[in-house]
Amino acid sequence: MLSDSGKTQSSLSYEPFSLSTEGVTRMRKAVLPIILFLALFGFSMVTPAANMGVPEGDSNRMTEGGPFSVSGIGDDTESFVQQLSDLHAPTDIGTHSVFADLQDYGANYNQMTEGNTGLSGFNLEDYVDQQSDLHAPTDVGTHSNFAEMQDTDSIYDTLTEGDTGSPDIDEDLYVDTAPTPVDWTQTGTSPYLDAQDYATSYISTGTNGGVSGWYGFAATSGTSGTFTVVLYVYCGQGDDDDIAWELDWTSDGTADASGSFTDPAGAWYNTGTVAGLDTVAEINACQVRFTMNKGGGAPTTNWVDAAYLDVYQAGTTNYDLDLEVGWTAADFDETNEELCIYGGTQGAEALRVDVWDGSQWQNVITDVAAGWNNVSVSSYLTGTAFEIRFTDTSDESTAQDTWQIEGVLLHVWTLGSDNYELDLELGWTSADFDETNEELCIYPV
Repeated sequence: MLSDSGKTQSSLSYEPFSLSTEGVTRMRKAVLPIILFLALFGFSMVTPAANMGVPEGDSNRMTEGGPFSVSGIGDDTESFVQQLSDLHAPTDIGTHSVFADLQDYGANYNQMTEGNTGLSGFNLEDYVDQQSDLHAPTDVGTHSNFAEMQDTDSIYDTLTEGDTGSPDIDEDLYVDTAPTPVDWTQTGTSPYLDAQDYATSYISTGTNGGVSGWYGFAATSGTSGTFTVVLYVYCGQGDDDDIAWELDWTSDGTADASGSFTDPAGAWYNTGTVAGLDTVAEINACQVRFTMNKGGGAPTTNWVDAAYLDVYQAGTTNYDLDLEVGWTAADFDETNEELCIYGGTQGAEALRVDVWDGSQWQNVITDVAAGWNNVSVSSYLTGTAFEIRFTDTSDESTAQDTWQIEGVLLHVWTLGSDNYELDLELGWTSADFDETNEELCIYPV
């Protein structure tokens, strides 16, 4: 140690450390601002320093009790998503690859993929349901096997024309009205000349030149065309007498045709074809009367037991086709709607196809060909009930025709459309919700 004379000594001496009252006061004043700062801001200012050297992407958040924790600063927690959920509209759209990869910091990722919310396509082939005859005219013609229209197996339903012509008319129109007698006596039951039954009901006279009055005939069943007409009379006389006949078809009471039966002997006699009597109106208006013409012998009695008009008309042949088929539960609200018909061997006449539009028939195929015949019917297919018909093209045909048809169907379809969207809902069931600061953190790739 140093002496007062300034000489150096070989040992040092120490005095105890002590603060004066003034030094203590100054230290307290310096520490108080630091304590106040830490109370207001905690240790957030030291976080950047704590994270220095940590690789990007890693997390070293300060948590209570963690490597960078400071006792007594409050909660700071990380809570990973806990569940898939679909609690709110709209319904989830899209998919997760691995939901669990949203719940950790691992190297694997959850991939979310959009879902397609566009319209799905629709396609239907609907074969015909039934034979039908709902609309005029009445069906004409036949199916060989209707069921063959309900598939495509190379076996055909053959459509055959029906004969719509008229049959032969060959009828005997007997007397059915009688006049008040004048020169002839009426025996039996009126109209006296309606059956061969001599001597039950008949007319007779012994007066030379005696006239019977006009007897009318039953009406014909014919409706049109021309006819061949012959008058038949069953009559007789006693000796060398004639029975004259007259026909009136103009309703004027005068003969339009006349003749006589010479020496009738109780048998059927006829006039041959009556010229000019050949229409429905003339036949229905025709009437007959008789006159006795005395010959050279003694007075005798002439009689007529029955009389009729033999009316004949040859029938006509007219082959026609009108066959209706239909659907009872058709799909009618698709974008595209076609009628499809598969034809086999076709007849000489063109085969037409019509559709019912609700009030009348509309033609859609003018001539069915072999193979598929497809046509749009969107403007006609407006309900579950749908009717079509097959018809020939000739109104009058004397040759019978046939056509082969296999499949008859409605092809209806709507094309789909794509619309990709994503709406996936996640959730927490036990989240901490009462902290001052609350953040949602998502790490995308």
